[in-house]
Amino acid sequence: TCLRRMGGICPFYRAKQAAHEAHILVVNHALLLADIATGNRVLPDYDYLIIDEGHHLEAATTSALSFRVTQNEMERTLRQLGGSNSGELGAMLNIAQEILNPDQYRALEEIARNA
Repeated sequence: TCLRRMGGICPFYRAKQAAHEAHILVVNHALLLADIATGNRVLPDYDYLIIDEGHHLEAATTSALSFRVTQNEMERTLRQLGGSNSGELGAMLNIAQEILNPDQYRALEEIARNA
């Protein structure tokens, strides 16, 4: 851990503590977006925000909060999901059958068949 390597001083936690004690924070787009993506677990709470180079924020957001899926990845995921009698979907329907009343289960099964 960094505590052992750095003689008991972890730069990450030192910076985080300093940020909590600060009145003004200066952060880049990446750190701001990481904070947003993690539900405000990176930066301390803030009331106001000034965004420098705001015209780049849309591109930074798209880059930070999106991902690409290949056709092979999508096909593999759909195979894992399975149908109403197999895969993850089948397993979920088996569990649902045990806890839903018959009318609710039939409605859910119909939705799964049409999906």
